[in-house]
Amino acid sequence: GDIMNKISKLFYLHSNCLLAISITAVWGFYLSFLLIGKAVEFQVPNSNIQSLGTTFGFEEAKISNFLMSRSAQMIRSYIDLLLIWDMVFAVIYGMMHVVWISFLLKHKSSHFGRLNLFPLNQVFFDFLENYELSVICNQYLVDGTFSSGAAQRASIYCMIKWSCYVLTIALIFIGVLLFILRNLKK
Repeated sequence: GDIMNKISKLFYLHSNCLLAISITAVWGFYLSFLLIGKAVEFQVPNSNIQSLGTTFGFEEAKISNFLMSRSAQMIRSYIDLLLIWDMVFAVIYGMMHVVWISFLLKHKSSHFGRLNLFPLNQVFFDFLENYELSVICNQYLVDGTFSSGAAQRASIYCMIKWSCYVLTIALIFIGVLLFILRNLKK
């Protein structure tokens, strides 16, 4: 608890508009020039499932279709994306959201407390989802099957991740409203 309070206060103290815009630029650059390029390595033309985890949960049939329509090399590229590139992306978007919330809610930090660290929940569940998906992919490469338990866990982690994202965006929206109201009073 105490360490999280210190981290929360550190973000409230050091977050500002320039830092928020800068990390947003890093996020946009990473997404546009690195992550999307890595995703092309396992894309299947005209496939209705280009990636897992970009929707609110998924069924075993969707995982099966995703894996069956790709070569072993494409699946290995997907595992690399899950365990390296998407993990880095999660850290970047997590920090971006923490900085924006910390900046926007700075003047009400005593009311919001550690809520500025809430986006780290999305990062955590993204990591768990990626780990489970990599387990599924590795098992599929070995014997052409995957555990339905791993599929269910991956889907649940995915749904929690997206729920955290919606709550994070709501916090940012509240922060923007408070920021506007505060500046209208001046």
